[in-house]
Amino acid sequence: MKETVSFWKREFVLPWHSKANVLRSGVRRLPRTLSSMQIILLCGFASIILLRNTIGAGSFGWSVSLTPEIDAGSHSLVSFNAPRRNNVKINTKDLVDDEDADELDHPLKKSEKKKPKPQIAKTLTAAEEDILVKKILKANGVTETIVEKDEVEEEKKIDEKAKEVKEAAREVPKEEVKENASSKTERVEQNAKSDSTQQRKLESSSKSDLEELYMPWMPPGKELKSLGPKVSNWDEQREKWLMKHPEMRLNKVGKPRMLLVTGSSPWPCANPVGDHYYLKSIKNKIDYCRQHNIEIFYNIAHLDKEMSSYWAKLPILRKLMLTHPEVEWFFWMDADAMFTDMLFEIPMEKYVDYNLVMWGYDEGIYTEKSWVAINNGVFFIRNCQWTLDLLDMWAPMGPEGTVRVEAGKMLTSYLTKRPEMPADDQSALAYLIVSKEELRPKVKLEWDYWLSGYWADIVEHYEEYMTKHHPGLGDNRWPFTTHFTGCQPCSGVHNPNYSADACVKQMERAFNFADNQVVQMLGFQHESLESVHLKRIREDTDQPLDSVSQNTWVTASESYGL
Repeated sequence: MKETVSFWKREFVLPWHSKANVLRSGVRRLPRTLSSMQIILLCGFASIILLRNTIGAGSFGWSVSLTPEIDAGSHSLVSFNAPRRNNVKINTKDLVDDEDADELDHPLKKSEKKKPKPQIAKTLTAAEEDILVKKILKANGVTETIVEKDEVEEEKKIDEKAKEVKEAAREVPKEEVKENASSKTERVEQNAKSDSTQQRKLESSSKSDLEELYMPWMPPGKELKSLGPKVSNWDEQREKWLMKHPEMRLNKVGKPRMLLVTGSSPWPCANPVGDHYYLKSIKNKIDYCRQHNIEIFYNIAHLDKEMSSYWAKLPILRKLMLTHPEVEWFFWMDADAMFTDMLFEIPMEKYVDYNLVMWGYDEGIYTEKSWVAINNGVFFIRNCQWTLDLLDMWAPMGPEGTVRVEAGKMLTSYLTKRPEMPADDQSALAYLIVSKEELRPKVKLEWDYWLSGYWADIVEHYEEYMTKHHPGLGDNRWPFTTHFTGCQPCSGVHNPNYSADACVKQMERAFNFADNQVVQMLGFQHESLESVHLKRIREDTDQPLDSVSQNTWVTASESYGL
């Protein structure tokens, strides 16, 4: 920055830096001071002229001059010990040259001059004025700069150039901002396209879907439960594996492989008879699987501590799917369910277009939203990406504790006549297939046979079933399974609508009803459906194959006198 002061028709540039700041206040008062000095000097000159003309000032021996002495060959002004300023330009045109200095009047050389020179006492020349002004300004630390027209124009050009540079500098960040904004817009559009693609690929299992389903009731600070790393291309991975191992695709009778999965608690049952009936239950399952070329996996471990009780099936099913790509269908069966038609062949050809098959009826679940309109104690589920996505959606309602309690409240408010209790796996599945219509095309609710037969509706009719055997599907078919829902034989904490004795008695009858279909091949059967004792129904001969047939239930029913 610059500050100029006008004095005697000259402009003076004041230096602007840290030291000059101290002098600024004094410099601003300089014009007034100089004006006062001008008056004093003029008065002094007038007095000298007056005295010199009257009394003769020559008696002093030398003429008085207020102009500074200039030595030949030197441009130095008389020093006032003023501080020098190196940052102000000095115009040498206004300094006195050597030749001009020689022309100045000196009292001792006046007689040698042919022509009298103008006396400084009479009138100060421009050069003398400049010298005087410089002397005064230098004493105050100010160096003169004459602002000429050319310099002004040059300075204007410099200022204009500087302005252009500044404008260019301002334009750079604008361009950068535009580029940044453009790139940011492109990134947002790319992310939106990516999100849209993921949404189309994972319609039933995207993260946004999970948040939409569970966030309204999820406790603060809780994250959605995950059964493991997200697998999004399982169908492709599995198909590549099967192409490398084509012999694993089908079982020994040429059908897609099926694995029955069941299990029980890793601890002994609290109810003294619980382990005994679980033993009978697994024996029943082994017998059925052996006859129908179905593999079996019995689990007594909790793979995920949070997923306890009903929810233990989810982590084990997922783990088995990812480690057994050769299996096409997984057949889940609760420990308290038994097969009661050992010859029934599951009509898997009906389920080519489905990924989940369970007992239920459409009106009850989709219209009435009844939580008991389905039963997932016994179901078939395909080994595919759809199933993995379903498990990812199902699991977040299962962790024990606050999450399960809060999820239970939501399920009770959503489903019809559901009692207030923590979330269970069946209600959670009902909620999913009702609230997410995109799941329905792959869900088959089986009503043609007793895929999960409610024990209270079945057990009193076993004897009748023995005399009315009708192969195939329909209500007259023997119940494929009998599921003792609510009996809880291991914990002993049964549904209050049933007595403990009734549960134990009917479980014994169901097992014996099924076991008769097995031991008859050996020539035996139970004395009654309530008895553990066997009786012989056929005598041994030296031609044992003569009495062996595919179905000997006619003989068994006759032996009961029915």
